[in-house]
Amino acid sequence: VYRLDKKGNLVFGTVVRDYEMMNMDDSDEEESSYLKKGEVLVSWYPKYTEKVHPNISLELGNRSLMPGDVVRKISSSSGGARSQTGYCREIKVKATVAVKCSNNRVIYNVDSSDLKPIHRFPSNSAVCLEPWVGVIRKIRLRLTLAFHDGISQCIVEDGAIASFEDVNDKEQKIPPFLKRLDYYPGMTLLGPLMVFEGAEWIACSDKLRELRDRKSKKPVKVTVLKAEVKEVSVNWQCQAFIDKVGSDPESGAPDLIVGEDLMKAKILGHFQSCTVQIGDRSYYTIKEDDVIISKNEWLEREKKLFVEGRRRNDDSRCSDESEAPTTHINPKRKVSLCVNKLKGRPLKKRSKNIASELSRNLPSPYNHVIPSLYPGETVVVEVLRTKAEVDVIWQDGSLEKGIDSSELFPMHHLDDNEFFTGEFVVKASDLGGLQTYGVIQSLDYQTRITKVKWFRTYTIGSEPKLASVFKAFPKGPISDGETEESVYDLRDHPDFNYRPGSVVIKVANFDNEEFEVGLGGEVVEVYPNGKVAVSWANKKMTECWPQDYTRSESMTPTMESSGMMTRTMTRRKKKIMNSGNGRLLILINFSNRRK
Repeated sequence: VYRLDKKGNLVFGTVVRDYEMMNMDDSDEEESSYLKKGEVLVSWYPKYTEKVHPNISLELGNRSLMPGDVVRKISSSSGGARSQTGYCREIKVKATVAVKCSNNRVIYNVDSSDLKPIHRFPSNSAVCLEPWVGVIRKIRLRLTLAFHDGISQCIVEDGAIASFEDVNDKEQKIPPFLKRLDYYPGMTLLGPLMVFEGAEWIACSDKLRELRDRKSKKPVKVTVLKAEVKEVSVNWQCQAFIDKVGSDPESGAPDLIVGEDLMKAKILGHFQSCTVQIGDRSYYTIKEDDVIISKNEWLEREKKLFVEGRRRNDDSRCSDESEAPTTHINPKRKVSLCVNKLKGRPLKKRSKNIASELSRNLPSPYNHVIPSLYPGETVVVEVLRTKAEVDVIWQDGSLEKGIDSSELFPMHHLDDNEFFTGEFVVKASDLGGLQTYGVIQSLDYQTRITKVKWFRTYTIGSEPKLASVFKAFPKGPISDGETEESVYDLRDHPDFNYRPGSVVIKVANFDNEEFEVGLGGEVVEVYPNGKVAVSWANKKMTECWPQDYTRSESMTPTMESSGMMTRTMTRRKKKIMNSGNGRLLILINFSNRRK
């Protein structure tokens, strides 16, 4: 969301809670009473101060959605009548980002998939380590710092300098309940010298040693030379069955991922680009067609659009293409950035002649903008705002592409008779072995009649040898025709309950080739033909039948005030052994459950 502050400046923020979310929580009345109907709690960037505002005083810029979320649209032609619901299939996020250490330059509308995490292990992400799958809970960094005397260097853990300020971004205030994990090479910090008492010193100048001996409280500046992950704490959830020589099925997962295991661990981040939020820092490699303007100019353009939109009392805004500035990067322009400090090349002030030479090459309307970047340069950027377009599969089976996320409304309350294309169901009267199941093809939300494609599952004898089992598999379940059913005669399949974003692991060996794919993966899509697409930890994609999976405890994503995507998981560990069908997978659900 965004609004004009008391000084007339355009400010951006993230909604932390609204009235509906408070009612869904288990919090007591005293905790939720400060939010009234029609109000939201907003965390304002960059200081992350939280304040309650009425909805009508804010402008919705983007809605944070994830694949698998159930949404609907309000039809303006029908006077606000409720339309059918659907689920998000694919989300493309564009982000306007500020380049750190580069004189307030802004890159307009970059693809969020091109933003790479500062560290290999983003907080609250799913992680695989051999047969184990869990979620990252805590990360400890090892930082190599250089003092500004040109001699002194030391190594500390990130916790020692948690109170230090970012010299290049004094406006940003990290709340005390959030841990900073976005340290990057070239970042300059300011803080008290006394915190370095327990540091590992690589070199120390005589002057700095004297200050240390006096236990001086003098603030010092340091520059980050290197930021490495020292250890990762994981809440392990499941252990896969590994049928190979030398494996110990009774061995537990390590409490901490350290040393060589850090290289073995793999992150499941197929939908990471959808989680980008205001204030996130990432690495970005400059492209030749990137549009770069000054931050002040970008803010003025956004403010103008905001004011014009309010004046017209209309939600329509100019398209990104027509409003985007036309300044592009000249591949021949080049200037050293802060990351060059890593290579021992100090930054130098540019002469007026060089600046004027660069300026002359720019189009006349933007002569005051001097790009300080060139294609191929990797820089650290910070997200200023986001804009998402969503592909939605509606209940009638149609696919609508490129919907502005602000036109969609997430559905938090659905009854037991709402179904969506690709969902697995059984007859409500079927209380037996569930040998027959259906896949929703489409649904008429007005008549509540749905088309269902039926299958008869396959079974295999108990305790088979894995090598022979794979050869004995049929090609898949047997098709059993298609019928029209009332939604009141159907119910969710108790085991086949998948959405994009669900996390799965293998529990038995398929064959040597499939075993190499990796033990952990994420559900990418559920198809009307009855198959489920999975992206594995090594980025390979496979399609499986639902019989290859089973449901486990859910892990539900929630939004923290930091804008980071977090996941709540049960602490109970679960180990699944071969159940006799030879192709068993276990499901851990990371997506929003609707029931």
